[in-house]
Amino acid sequence: MLRMLFILTFLIACFAEVTSSETLYFVASGDDIDSNLLLNKEAIKENNSNSIFQLVNTEDTVMYKSVSVGDIQNDKEAQGRNFLFYVHGYGKELDDVIKRSLQIQRSYGVRVIFFYWPYRNSKGKQTNLRQAKNIIRQHQQQFAFFLSLRGEFAKKNPDAKVSLMAHSLGNQFLKDYAFYLQGNNEVRPFDNIILNSAAVNDKNHAEWLSKLSIQNNIYIISNRHDFLLRGLRLFTHSKRPLGVRVKSERLGAVNYIDMSEIIGRQKPRYNSHSFFTGDMPDSKDEVFTMYQQLLNGFDYRVKKSNVSTHH
Repeated sequence: MLRMLFILTFLIACFAEVTSSETLYFVASGDDIDSNLLLNKEAIKENNSNSIFQLVNTEDTVMYKSVSVGDIQNDKEAQGRNFLFYVHGYGKELDDVIKRSLQIQRSYGVRVIFFYWPYRNSKGKQTNLRQAKNIIRQHQQQFAFFLSLRGEFAKKNPDAKVSLMAHSLGNQFLKDYAFYLQGNNEVRPFDNIILNSAAVNDKNHAEWLSKLSIQNNIYIISNRHDFLLRGLRLFTHSKRPLGVRVKSERLGAVNYIDMSEIIGRQKPRYNSHSFFTGDMPDSKDEVFTMYQQLLNGFDYRVKKSNVSTHH
């Protein structure tokens, strides 16, 4: 299958990247990570809010250390790779995001830099939707710092493509950023911004997306049978999520990809929501091909008749 051919080629070219020494980077506030797993605690004291971390595999456990932008620029393993900035959804511990980011990196051949945000409050209790959105607002400055790195990471890889994918409630960061924190437009744009299974309102999405000016292309990927997003609407009385169905006014500059016919209803239920990793790209070549193109920063146009697109 196409996916297996790509993986085989990638493994041959980058064998060291899938060993136990695999490198992964993420941005987080020093207050949101377990300091017991940090190898150089003193390094984040001066810039605790906006810190870059690198995953470090030891013989006993996975740990991480604070690094600089220069460390990533000089990462020889990143040469010849495209970059993906990834924002996870609700309900994920740091270990969960690390595992998923490694899956993305291994499956699609991109160098992943993810943004970590906590879904628990300062007392360690799980938040509801309203409280989670408050946490997102409290982390907007860190998110803006995360986005600003897109030009720095590719300085020594000028031909590399740089894309951003926000998943589920992670899209709330993009929405708030568009309204309140538009950054320096002189920084190189993202090749693609992908709103995946977005847990933000469909209504008036064109308004805030039109304010974004940090990208070349925008893709919205939806599934009207998304079990988790439908449950979110039912139990929180929220409006129709953008990741389920687009009924409001569309923005001409956006590529809308409806995966309902290909993904549809799934068991386990999460496969109808998080279909960029796991069972769906493993079993459906068209799913793997779409994400392989988008996450690597290439333009994508659906050719199959059972995928709906609007531009």
